[in-house]
Amino acid sequence: MTLVRGNHDDRAGDRPPEAGIEVVDEPWLLGPFACCHHPQPHPTHHVLVGHLHPACQLQGPGRDRLRLPCFVNEPGQTILPAFGAFTGGHLLAAVPGRRFYAVGGGRVWEAPGS
Repeated sequence: MTLVRGNHDDRAGDRPPEAGIEVVDEPWLLGPFACCHHPQPHPTHHVLVGHLHPACQLQGPGRDRLRLPCFVNEPGQTILPAFGAFTGGHLLAAVPGRRFYAVGGGRVWEAPGS
């Protein structure tokens, strides 16, 4: 397993070798992707980003709302979702070229902009 070092890793330190986790700095190039913790452009690779923990909010007709983790795809980068009780969820604005893919119920589907 490879972990791209992020903002929390400076305080946590590297994992012990017996954990089997290689820790690398960003950008970590993997095939056509530049794996990064923080959003940033890359001149030759599509960027896969963590850090933001994106969520989308779905609204029903009766004021019901459901907030779900989501992938956010836009030209040059894809922001990956985060899962878990402590990850929060950042609502990103819908802008031209940005697409949202909600994750829930064992499925991924395209969702309207947040």
